[in-house]
Amino acid sequence: MFGNRIKEARIAASLSQAELAELCGWDETRQSEYELGKYQLNFDQLELIAKHTNLATSSLVGIDASSRDDSSKSVDKLDQVLTDRQKAFIDNVLALSDSNFEALYGVVSAMKLSDQQKIKD
Repeated sequence: MFGNRIKEARIAASLSQAELAELCGWDETRQSEYELGKYQLNFDQLELIAKHTNLATSSLVGIDASSRDDSSKSVDKLDQVLTDRQKAFIDNVLALSDSNFEALYGVVSAMKLSDQQKIKD
């Protein structure tokens, strides 16, 4: 899932795996492994891919940038907006297997619905 977003971003930027890998400072094999989901990126690596594919890091991790209320904060500069704890959380989420990511996504979605229901009540 996450690997697919990396691949889609690379293709949209008209870059080969080798080209993106070189720009980011790792080899083509590692780039392939990221795209296949064999290895997960840390936050700094995520920022490199975002930079070289001209995407916001939030797009790569699946955050809808249009839902942010504070337009003065650039989603391209998440490292300046997020706390160290939030960055560590993102690193942990990115390290999850696809099945565990889907399970976590389901839990978070249910929690969000629960909170929204509480606000309505």
